[in-house]
Amino acid sequence: MLKKIRLEKGYLVLTLCILIIGFFIFKDFFLLKNVYIYNDIGSDTNNSYWPYLTYLSNMIYSGDFSLWSFNIGIGTSMFSTNPILTDPFNILAALWGPHLLVYILPYIALLKILTAAIGFYTYLKYIGMSRYSSLISSLLYGFNGFVILWGQHYHMGTIIVFIPFVLLGFERWMKEKKICLYVISLFLIAFSSYYFLYMFAIFFIMYVLVRYFEEYTFQLKHFVVFLLKNALYSILAIGLSCFILLPSVYVALNNPRISGQFIGNNIFSFATVMDYLTIIFRLFSNDILGTGTQFYGLWNYYEAPILYTGTISLLLVPLFFVYANRKNRIIYGTLFFFLFLFLVFPFFSQFLNAFSANSYRWTFIIIVFVCILNAKTLNYISEIKLKSNNLLLFLLFLTIMFISIISLLVGDDLLNWSQFFTHSFKYLFISLLLLLMYCFVIKMMNNRIYKKVILILICIELAVFSSITVNRVMLSKESINSKTGYNDYTKEALNYINEKDNGFFRIDKSYNSVFLADAMSQGYKGLKSYNSLNQPSYVEFLRNMGVPFKILNHPNYLTGLDSNTDLSRLLGVRYLLINNEAFAPNGYELVNEIENVKIYEDKYALPLGFAYERVISYEEFMKYNAEIRSNILLKSFVSKENMTEINKYDNLDLSGIDNSIVLLTMPIDKQNIGLLNIDSVNGELANSLTFNAINNDPQIILPLIKGESPSQEIKVSMHITSSIASEGQVFFGGDNGFSEENSKTFNYGVGETFYEFTFDYSNVSQLRLDISNAPGLFTISDFKIQFVDNKSLNDIESLKKNSLSISKYSNDYIRGSIETDSPKKLFMSIPFDKGWSAKVNGEKVGISNINLGFIGIDLFAGKNMVELNYTPPLLITGSVISFISLLFLLAIIFLKKRKSKRSN
Repeated sequence: MLKKIRLEKGYLVLTLCILIIGFFIFKDFFLLKNVYIYNDIGSDTNNSYWPYLTYLSNMIYSGDFSLWSFNIGIGTSMFSTNPILTDPFNILAALWGPHLLVYILPYIALLKILTAAIGFYTYLKYIGMSRYSSLISSLLYGFNGFVILWGQHYHMGTIIVFIPFVLLGFERWMKEKKICLYVISLFLIAFSSYYFLYMFAIFFIMYVLVRYFEEYTFQLKHFVVFLLKNALYSILAIGLSCFILLPSVYVALNNPRISGQFIGNNIFSFATVMDYLTIIFRLFSNDILGTGTQFYGLWNYYEAPILYTGTISLLLVPLFFVYANRKNRIIYGTLFFFLFLFLVFPFFSQFLNAFSANSYRWTFIIIVFVCILNAKTLNYISEIKLKSNNLLLFLLFLTIMFISIISLLVGDDLLNWSQFFTHSFKYLFISLLLLLMYCFVIKMMNNRIYKKVILILICIELAVFSSITVNRVMLSKESINSKTGYNDYTKEALNYINEKDNGFFRIDKSYNSVFLADAMSQGYKGLKSYNSLNQPSYVEFLRNMGVPFKILNHPNYLTGLDSNTDLSRLLGVRYLLINNEAFAPNGYELVNEIENVKIYEDKYALPLGFAYERVISYEEFMKYNAEIRSNILLKSFVSKENMTEINKYDNLDLSGIDNSIVLLTMPIDKQNIGLLNIDSVNGELANSLTFNAINNDPQIILPLIKGESPSQEIKVSMHITSSIASEGQVFFGGDNGFSEENSKTFNYGVGETFYEFTFDYSNVSQLRLDISNAPGLFTISDFKIQFVDNKSLNDIESLKKNSLSISKYSNDYIRGSIETDSPKKLFMSIPFDKGWSAKVNGEKVGISNINLGFIGIDLFAGKNMVELNYTPPLLITGSVISFISLLFLLAIIFLKKRKSKRSN
C-alpha cells in the first residue's frame, strides 16, 4: 500500500504549496534582513536557545561530549538541557557550526513544517483519505498555530513533526503487522523530550482506543491482546531511548522546580472568564488577541491556549458529526467531550503537565484530532459526494458569529478590552468573512474549480496569518555582526585571560552581554545561569546563604552571588570583567583593559579544591545570619553528617565569630540626602526616619563625606519597621552612579526587622536605599555605616596552603594532588551530584555533601592523588535497558521475517 502512496502526485502539490507559503512567511530570514531570533516575548531564543545551541555546536566540532558542564551556573549535568540539546533538528542546526547555525534556523523551521505535513499526508492516505482531503488537512496541520508559534522555541515544535509518523507506524502495525516505523518514530519522541513524551502518551492512549473501536467490534479477549501487543512495542520504543530518557528524567525529578505544587486542586473547579474567552478566540487565530508583547489574552502569547488550525476547521469539525455514521459519531463525540473537559477544568491542564505547571502547552493534542476530523469531513464531501445542506451551513455560520461577537462584548465589558476592541474586531471580521466564503465554496466542492478555490483561500489564509505570528521584533543581521551582544569585547577579554592562565578558574561579569547564559555562548566558567532545571545543590546553597533570586524570585534565573565577595572567593572566581559603572572589590587588581572591558584579577580567589581541618554542624551553622555564614565557610566546612563523621575533625571555635572590629564610622552628608518617590518624611536617619513610599520604587540617596578610607569591609546596619512584607535593595556606588552588580537584596516581613550586611569595597562615595518594592509606610532606625576589619583574608591564606594542585581536567574529569599533615576534608567547589565518583591514591572513596551542597572527600595524612569522574545517574542503567530493548526488537523483527518466509 505504501508503494502506491509514494506515487501520489499530491506530494508534489503539497510540497509546492508549503514552499510558496514558507517563502512568504520566512522571506526576511532567507534574504538575511533578519535572523530567526526574537527580542520580544520570544526573547528566550536570544537569552537561552541560541547560546545553548552554540555550546552544542562547539561540543560537536571540538569532539568534547562531556556530560557535565561548568558553563551552566557553577556546573551541572548536561541532561538538564533536555530537550534543547537532544532535539534532532537542533542537532542538525548545530552541525552547521557555531557561526552559521543562526542563519540555518529558519530553514530548519520550514523543514519541520514540510516534514510534518508530508508525514501527515502519508498517514491520511494510508487510512483511506482522498488525495484532496489529505492535501487540505496536511496543509492545515503543517501550518497549525502550535508549530508556527511554539515552533519559534525551536525544540517545542518538534513533537508536531513526529506525531504523524507514530500514527502511520501504528496503522501499519495494526493492518500489516509491521512495527519498525512505529518503534523508530516513538523512540524519537522519547529521545528528544521526556516532557512531550508524557503528554503524547496521554494523547496516544486516546487515539488507540478511538481507532480500535472504529475498526473492530469489541471483544474483550481481542481488545486485551491488542492493547498488550501495542504496549509491548511502545515499551520497546521507549526502552531504546532510556540511555537519554532515564538520566533526563532523573535530573527533572530531583529538581526543586518539579515539585507537584498543583496537586490537590479541586478536579471540577472552573477556570476564569479570561481562560474561556482566550480559548474561543484562539480558534480563529494566534493573533486575534494581540501579537507578541501586545497580547492581552490569558497569561502570555505562548502559554495561552493554541488551537488554530485554519478557520475552515470551525465548519469542518461540526460537519463531521452530521455526515459520519452513528458509530463514529459516538466514538468521536466521546473523544471531543473529554477534550472539552480538558479545556473547561484547569485540573486537566495540570494533569497533562504532570502537576508541575498550569499550562496549555498540551493543546497540540486537540490540533491533531481536529486535523484528522477535517480530513474525514472533506473526504465525505468530496469523495462520497454527500451534499452540503445550505441551511445547515448558514446556521453554523450564524452560531459561530454569534458566539464570537458575544465573547468580544463580554471581554470588553468584564475584562476592559475597550482599548483592544478594534484590533480584535478587525481580526474577527476577516475570520468571519473567510468563514462565509468557505460556506459558499464547500457546498459546491464537488466541482473541481471550487476545490481549487478552497485550496487557494487556505494557502492565502495560512500565509498571511502565519506571517503575522512569525515576523515580529527580531534581531537583524547587522546586530549579530557588530560588537554587541554575545559578540561584544568580552570575547577579546576572555582570549587574553585564557592566554595568560591555563588553570581552572571562574569568571564573573558586572554585566550581561545578553542575559544569564552568556557563558554558554562565550565559553567561560561563570556563576550565572538561565535554565529550567538549574543544579539543585547550587540552588539550595544560594537559598541557605541568603542569596536572592532577583528575577521573579525564581530559581530558573541565577544572577550571581549578590556582591558577596567571601562566597565569590570560596567558589574560585579569579577574574571579574567590568564594562559599566560598577567597581571591583578590595583585593582585585586591574590587569588589563580591552576597549570598554576592564579585567580584574582577585589575588584572594581560592582554587577549585582545598582542604579544611575544622568542621561545624549544619544545625549550629544555621543559627547565624547570612553574612556570618559566609565568613564561617572560610574557616570550616559545614556537615549534615552524624556526630561520628563530625567528630573526625576539630570543631570550629565560635567565640567572637559575630564580633567585628570597627575601624571607622562613616559620616553622611546630611545636607545633600536625596529622596525619590517619598513624601511625609518625619525624623532623621541616624535616629528614626518615618516616610511614605508613593510607589514601588522609593529611593533614599546618601552621599558620604569622604575621608581616610581603610581598605576593609563596609558594614551597614539598620532596623526596618513595616506594615507589609516587602523586598529591599541597597546600592553602593562611586562617582559614576550605581550598578546592579554593586548591591545587596534583602527581604523582610511585617513589624520590625534588623538587617546588616557587609561590602568588601572601600571606594564607596554614596549609598542608595531602595527600602521597598511596594508603596506604604516605613520606618528606618539605628542606621549605621562603618568600616570593619576583614577577618576572612587570613582564613583564605590559611586555606590556600592546603590546595589541590590540578594536573588534568575537563568538564567531567579532574585529577590532582594534595599533601596534608593530618587527615582533612577536601572541598571541591563543584555542586554535589550523585554522578560524581572519586578515587584517592587509586582507591575508590565516598563523596559527601558538605558546605550546603558541594563535594567533600576525606583525605589521609601525607600525599593524596585525587581523581574525580562524572557519570550521570541512571546513564549506565538506561544504556543497559536500551541495549536489551534493541536485542528484543531485533529478535522480534527476525522472527517475523522468518515466519513470513515460511508462510510464503
